Amino acid sequence: MSTEYKYYEIEKNNLMKLLLNHNIVFFFVIVFLVSWSSWILAYLLFPGNFLLQLPLMRIGAFAPALISIFMCSLKNSAESNKTKKRWLTFVIVWIIASLHFYFYLIHIENTETGIKLILITIVTSVLPAFVLSNIFSKKTAIQEHLSTIFYPKGKLFWYIIAFLIIPFLLSLDVLINYIIGNEIGSPEYNFNEYANIKLFFYLFLIIITQSLQTGGLSEEPGWRGYAQKELQKKYSPLIVGIMIGLAWGIWHFPIYLSQITSMSLWMIVLGCIQIGLTFTWIYNRTKGSLLAVIILHASWNTFTHFIPKSSIFDIVMGIFLLIVICTSKMWKKTDKSNNA
Repeated sequence: MSTEYKYYEIEKNNLMKLLLNHNIVFFFVIVFLVSWSSWILAYLLFPGNFLLQLPLMRIGAFAPALISIFMCSLKNSAESNKTKKRWLTFVIVWIIASLHFYFYLIHIENTETGIKLILITIVTSVLPAFVLSNIFSKKTAIQEHLSTIFYPKGKLFWYIIAFLIIPFLLSLDVLINYIIGNEIGSPEYNFNEYANIKLFFYLFLIIITQSLQTGGLSEEPGWRGYAQKELQKKYSPLIVGIMIGLAWGIWHFPIYLSQITSMSLWMIVLGCIQIGLTFTWIYNRTKGSLLAVIILHASWNTFTHFIPKSSIFDIVMGIFLLIVICTSKMWKKTDKSNNA
């Protein structure tokens, strides 16, 4: 073995040790670097061009999931031979995600059809295909990290709660406003003129997109599946929920800065902490199931566009979280990273 090769191996091992010893710090740093650089480049290179911005925007959105896979790949773990399953999953998800995203962009985002749209959907759908195919990765550490997407844990009840809790709280907000006589705003997505079948078709397109392309699959393997799992080895679920919610809110800054909003950035961060604690709760209640928090994320991203939200919602959410924190005793450190 040459001297240069020895030095290379030593440096490589030292870097691996550094990454693993400070895994959470490096996870957040790399996620922020990848996401922010991708989003800023999208805005600078293609200002005002939604379609051309999409690939870079999706890379930024998928950074939490991608970096969590990378961090798990650094662990010393056994290897298994599941190459055929991995490639088969990749191809199937790629085709389904491409077709679905194509129809979503046409019907929901009103994007013009053409070869450019086809190419963009094919390119962006590589990301969900890559993440889901890694459920059958050669490395068992990556398999274990992502396995609960295909093989969920916990009771069915909590998956129903994960899907329905957001529309329930939003509807409660609307009801309170109606009772006290406050004017209720209009939802961002208003499909009142469509028949029920078409409405359900549009709702289906949005929910699946929010699961596969934005929010759910792109973020939850990182925020909950990796960061929460690691942080709960040292801190209580309450502290972890606040920490991740804070980081999650700051992570969104480039997107919020590019849009016109009446909310201050710190109010947005506070909102992320609120909903982040709900994610922490559901993740623990399902014994660490990624599918549950992907469903919750998709529900949040979908129904907040369909049901108008007022300032009273913060009070409703606050009361709900107080009940959750007290009944689950979230201030207590768990012995295991995922307790029911």
